[in-house]
Amino acid sequence: MDDLLPSYESVMERDPWKHIARYLPSEGLCSAALVCHKWHKIFAPHLWGSPASHFGVQNDTVYTALTRFKRILPYVRSDVRELTHTLHFPPAHAEIYGGPHAEWLRDCFEYLPRLQCLIVDGLPFFDHASLLNLRHSSPRWQSMRPNTMPVFSLRLLDAAGCTNATSTGLAEALPHFPDLVSLDLSRTPAAKDELVLSKLKFLRNLRVLRLQGLGLRDEEFLVISHSVGTRVRSLDLSNNSLTDVSARLLLDHCMKETIVRPHISRGPIAPVNVDNFHSDNDEFESEDLVSHFRKTLTNGFIGSLAIEEAGDIGVTHLYLTKNAITVEGVSGLLRSGRLLVLDIGELPTVLSSTPENPLVEKQSDLSLPGVSKLTPILSEHAKKLGYLRINYQIVTKDVSTEPFQVPRAELKWRKLSPKIEIFSESSLDVDDNAAKAPEPVLTGSLLTSIRPILCSGSKGKLFTTQQCLDARGRLSPTAVVLGSDLEVATTNTHVETRSRHDSTHHTEDRRARLDFRQSQESRLHPGMLPQVHTLVLTGVPTATANAEVVGRIIQFIKDAAEEASIARHRAARTYILPPGRRRAVAESEYARSLFDLRRIVLEMAPPEATQKKVSSSWRAYPTKSSTEDKDSEAFWEAAAHDFSFFGDEECGLPSSEPGQTLPLVAMSGLEVAPAQPGASPKSKATYSEPTLDVIGEIGKFRKDRKAAYKNLLEMGQIDPEVEGWWPGDITVVRQPAVADQGELDCYGNRYQSGWYYR
Repeated sequence: MDDLLPSYESVMERDPWKHIARYLPSEGLCSAALVCHKWHKIFAPHLWGSPASHFGVQNDTVYTALTRFKRILPYVRSDVRELTHTLHFPPAHAEIYGGPHAEWLRDCFEYLPRLQCLIVDGLPFFDHASLLNLRHSSPRWQSMRPNTMPVFSLRLLDAAGCTNATSTGLAEALPHFPDLVSLDLSRTPAAKDELVLSKLKFLRNLRVLRLQGLGLRDEEFLVISHSVGTRVRSLDLSNNSLTDVSARLLLDHCMKETIVRPHISRGPIAPVNVDNFHSDNDEFESEDLVSHFRKTLTNGFIGSLAIEEAGDIGVTHLYLTKNAITVEGVSGLLRSGRLLVLDIGELPTVLSSTPENPLVEKQSDLSLPGVSKLTPILSEHAKKLGYLRINYQIVTKDVSTEPFQVPRAELKWRKLSPKIEIFSESSLDVDDNAAKAPEPVLTGSLLTSIRPILCSGSKGKLFTTQQCLDARGRLSPTAVVLGSDLEVATTNTHVETRSRHDSTHHTEDRRARLDFRQSQESRLHPGMLPQVHTLVLTGVPTATANAEVVGRIIQFIKDAAEEASIARHRAARTYILPPGRRRAVAESEYARSLFDLRRIVLEMAPPEATQKKVSSSWRAYPTKSSTEDKDSEAFWEAAAHDFSFFGDEECGLPSSEPGQTLPLVAMSGLEVAPAQPGASPKSKATYSEPTLDVIGEIGKFRKDRKAAYKNLLEMGQIDPEVEGWWPGDITVVRQPAVADQGELDCYGNRYQSGWYYR
């Protein structure tokens, strides 16, 4: 690794300008860099490190700044140009002009030799012409490096949403960046082409690959799996059309550990800046490696990352939300036991087949098993998982004990008769040998499978285990009869001076009670995933009439609190930790190794979109009143279709004038019966179940437990134990009714309220 420790001089030197420079605006940096040579050395890296961050955000401003930046590059000193490590262009649009010259991308790479990050998300200038210009180097480059293919030391490329890029241009550009570590081609339609996907094999250091929203199918993913192999650690395939076939390809080609020789051919890497040295081991457990790499590489020059030097161990961070992969495909991925981060979101529950011939009758949809089927697989094979994003029914719905029956496609012929096995008389003989006699079963265990747990009441009456459960479903702390004698020996000795709650036996007793209760519930519990630090539950309803949904989510939080408390008590009473002042830190780390859940995210289901009222008026302004007052708006909205102020004669209906109506009844030739008053309909008492606010009920529970915890702290207790109080965070994410609000203009730009462009 090239990650170096800072020098003694850099640590001991106290220069406040290095800390002030990051807060100065562009004008202040330009002025300060011209003061003296020392200040130029301090402020120039902040000015030239990411020059595109000073371009602005307006369309014409970005275009003008990019053109000027390209023109002055040949006149800038080489040591100043080497300070640039990031080019982050805002997503400006080119409606009036055609953009800069096609050579702008090639000039940026040639004049900025140490450029390591290029972020052109949604930039229209990143198009076919600019990418094809990378094929041939400029005369200046050829004079210095004759007969060589231009290769650049780019390590992060974010080209998501570049609709002007073509498959030919991307296929030409990718081989010029062999040292890419992170590549994002999401929502770029040209990236779906097999020619582009096959070029991924030239990226020998690729570790993060994002291909969201491309509509990839199993055929395209076959090319991807053969191109990237086991080099990629984080693979994002969200919002595509992949099926279980792709899950099988992942297991066969991208999730097997292979031992390869270290790469001997590699482009030059920028030296480490002692002010921005990278000392950690690249948080592999982070759920978003893309953001981690972007933050690391855009802060300054970084040497080789630990994830680059690691072996090709295959995919460990996988994102598969909004695909057609079923529970069976996900279960196969989990059984590999190699995943650290998994995002499956909403899994399909119905498999619908659309016939190719429209004249053929469509077959009925096939029901698929729910996400609760993954519960036993998660508890057995997901011990390494650190981040999980899954549907909320995994914690609210029990696993079905009946095997899932696939519907038959053919007719049943006949019912098979069961086979009866006939035993001979010799097989039924009992062997009198003492060595084959049944072993005696000791009843000293609390949970024996031979006889139930017996509890003695006040009058010597015996109760079974079910009758010994308290109101919270736990075993009652009454005496347990272990022998044949049913009397409980009570002694009044006062030898024990330590509280029972501070003993190791009490902690293990809590562990046994929790395991016993959870064994009766066939759904996901926090203890099944001890290494998960973030759990995201998707599709949580905002309101429900089923109180069991709210109760089970709250019970999941209670179980998390109990697991965290047991982990803290075990860490406090273990003898493997070193004593001394670092004991508290060691206990905290050891408790996290036992149970690491720190955050629960509840992603609420999007509310139903309200239907917009269609106005019948000939004009539709944003506001109906000139004052834009709320009362005036409400009045005009109510009076838009109300014409009760006018009489029928003013509306062209002379029905109110006597004798002026047309004799339609007489001309019809039918006898009309006199109108009889109809019976008034009886109002039926409609009973509707009360609707519960899911977040409101969870919030009440959390506030109540927090108040009880703070009350004990104010009473002087140190680290008090409150049932249901969990120190972790619960985050609520509410989805908008319409994801893409606004309208599109003729250029494809989205705006709102008739004028506001996003």
